[in-house]
Amino acid sequence: MWFLVLLSLAVFASAYVVPTESLDVYYVVFPNGVEVRGLDGSVLYSMEAVYPPLASDAVGGCFALVNRPYVYQILRREVPIEITTPTNIELSDDVLNALRQYGVVLPKRLSVVLNFTLPLPPVIIAGVYKGAVASLHTPYGYPHWATSLVLNASVVATNCVDVIVGGVDGSVVVVRNGAVARRFKLPAPVTAAVYSRDGKTAYLGTAGGEVYKLAGDLSRVYTCRGSVLNMATEWSKRLGFLWGVQ
Repeated sequence: MWFLVLLSLAVFASAYVVPTESLDVYYVVFPNGVEVRGLDGSVLYSMEAVYPPLASDAVGGCFALVNRPYVYQILRREVPIEITTPTNIELSDDVLNALRQYGVVLPKRLSVVLNFTLPLPPVIIAGVYKGAVASLHTPYGYPHWATSLVLNASVVATNCVDVIVGGVDGSVVVVRNGAVARRFKLPAPVTAAVYSRDGKTAYLGTAGGEVYKLAGDLSRVYTCRGSVLNMATEWSKRLGFLWGVQ
């Protein structure tokens, strides 16, 4: 009963709960962070993150997290205006007489080139993009590794060895030991990802309704009408998924 109350409170707080089959911890994901909680509701570990996708393996042996911070970049550029113009000048008699005292003889009229540099207010160029920091943790939060990725992450899945991160542009990255082991791209945004219970096969769902199987080679195994919203593997090793029709 208390777990149903917890789920209701999580929904009210714009959070979601990731349960585990280990029955000793579960994960509460908020828009601004993650908490690892024991069955009594006590917080065992917490960390700040920006709208982080989180996933565990089939038995709760680990969890993978993708922090999605906004990265701000500000460039300051100064663009001065340089003007070069030729002109003629006429020296006064006083200047000519003063120069002659030092042995410098110049004509009264000279052709010169004037160079002007006009400083303008600096141009400020501000940019912002979505970053992604994928990490793998023990069930209680201790980090194994973390690495930065160049994509706008939408989903994550793990078998406690590899971490798969899918992006809104269809990009898929497989990370192992903190390094990118494989990279490919699907024709639609990645909306769901899950590993099989034995951890040997990964499944990816897209907004275009395709379900892909990754077991060495990548292959499309199913197409549905609408977007694949979620997927889960059963004890029978069958794959179940939820899709929405737009």
